[in-house]
Formats: sequence, C-alpha cells, structure tokens
Amino acid sequence: MSRAQAKGVSAALTLIILAGTCAVGFRTNAVFWASFLVAPLVFQLAAGRAWRRLRPIIMLEYLAARSAARRYAFSARGKELTATMLFRGTLERHVRHEEAEIGEREEQISEIMDVWIALFPDSLVVMSEGIRGANLEYSQLMTERTQIEEEQVGRGQYEVRITRGDSKTDLETTIVLRSRHPGALLVFAKRVIAYQQEALRQQQEYFSTLSRSNDDW
Repeated sequence: MSRAQAKGVSAALTLIILAGTCAVGFRTNAVFWASFLVAPLVFQLAAGRAWRRLRPIIMLEYLAARSAARRYAFSARGKELTATMLFRGTLERHVRHEEAEIGEREEQISEIMDVWIALFPDSLVVMSEGIRGANLEYSQLMTERTQIEEEQVGRGQYEVRITRGDSKTDLETTIVLRSRHPGALLVFAKRVIAYQQEALRQQQEYFSTLSRSNDDW
C-alpha cells in the first residue's frame, strides 16, 4: 500500500511541477492553481492503478511465504499451523561458544539478511528467500526455554532478541530480529512472550497431571 501511495504522490507532484512550468511559460497563474485542484484526483488514479498492479504480486508472495512457514512449523513438530503473524524483517545471528582450553567465550556474528518472520501459537519460524525457494534460518517451539528481550535502539526503532542455549554443544545462539514496520515488531514481541508463557504453563500442568497419576498408581 505504501508503494502505491508513493506512486500517487509522485504523479501529483509531477503534475504540479509541469503546471508550474506551463504557468511560467504562458504567464498565467490559472494553470498553476488549477493543478492543485486536480492533484487529489491524479493521486487517487495513480495510486489505484499502482495498487491493482502490485496487489497480485504481494498476495502471491504472502501465500508462498505462509505455505513454506507452515511446512517448517510442521517439521519443527508444531501442531498449530495457522500463522497469527507473518511479516518481513531482518535477522542477525550471534553464536557464542566456550573454549575449553582457555575458558573464554568466543562470539560469531552473521551477516544481516532479509527474512520472513512467521509466528504460530506454538512455534516460531524465520526463513529467507533463496533461488530454490524458502530457506529455514531459525525455528523453535514455544515450550523451549528461551530468553526473549524487546529493546528500543532508536527513535521509533525496535529489535527483539531471542537467546537459546544448548548444553550438549555448549553453544548459545541469539537471533536479533528487526523490521521496517516497528508496529508489527512490537505486536510480535508481546505475542511471542504470551505464547511462550501459555505453552510453558500447559506443559507444567501436563507434567503435574502425570505425576499425580503415578502417585495414584
């Protein structure tokens, strides 16, 4: 929608500039002032035409991303395959590992890449676009123990950090998610925290039920 509106604004400004040039050339102000009256109509026509051209492409991209996200969520053993959020963003990965010999932690930072961020009630999928389709960059179930932090890094700019540790390999992976749409990122941060808390609560209730059943036996 923003790209279509930008097309409309550029068309309206072009009309006003051309009308101003004609007004100077013909030494009449009526053409210039008339362009201000016609500019809203030109804006609507140009924006509507651009949106009709862009809408099929955007819908196909969204449907393809949703289909790939559902496939990766199913591979991650997610049961809820209805995406509650799906938007574009960027991913930066930090991998820390401990050197056993010197007892220090080294950190490796990957390049920032454009990704699709898909949130499901019980899983999270982050994927990038490749030549052969979508590539999985990160996935997790909400029952996994992760640390989620929301941070404001500038005026109107936010980022979400998700940290997950692996005791077997002694690796700690942190992904940093950013987006050109800060509103979507804020809603995402609140939802992913709420989903994780709900999933952990249900998991605890399940284990409590199992322990009570064993005690009854």
